[in-house]
Amino acid sequence: MHDFLGDEQLTTDQALIIVHAMWRVANIDQGVHERERAMIQEFIRATAAEEGTSLNTIDDRSWDGEAARKILDKTSLRELLVRSSFLVSFVDGKCSEKERALIDQMASDLGITPSRRDELENDVKKSLLQPFRSVETFRNVIYDVAKERLGLEPKEVDALFASESAPAS
Repeated sequence: MHDFLGDEQLTTDQALIIVHAMWRVANIDQGVHERERAMIQEFIRATAAEEGTSLNTIDDRSWDGEAARKILDKTSLRELLVRSSFLVSFVDGKCSEKERALIDQMASDLGITPSRRDELENDVKKSLLQPFRSVETFRNVIYDVAKERLGLEPKEVDALFASESAPAS
């Protein structure tokens, strides 16, 4: 989780806003999947959430985009919410239409453009595929899983892998 968070230090309020968003995404389909719950719990452990913070402290209050925007007072924090929401949406198999619509709405509420939201989604997909970058023998299996679970064509998988190995400019 630290790799995903980077060097971002979150206050408890910031962590709870992101956890609340992740919970909403996980819960929008037919309830929260066990793997989604585990990921959200790991996020709580990895962030600056106060001792005693747990999923039991997350309620079903409605989303308040204006409050989230104030608490997540930097672009990087707002983008972390979107990336975290996409990550939890993929953990149970793939991002459903309902999950995507909810993430789209939250991103819009946070002032994130559709093109930037797409970039953040691709960053998440790249991070999910990264462990398989050097696999050549069973690349067709990676293509099949990436197509089924992430909606990526083989050329898109190859482009993501190529972009990781490209020298920094």
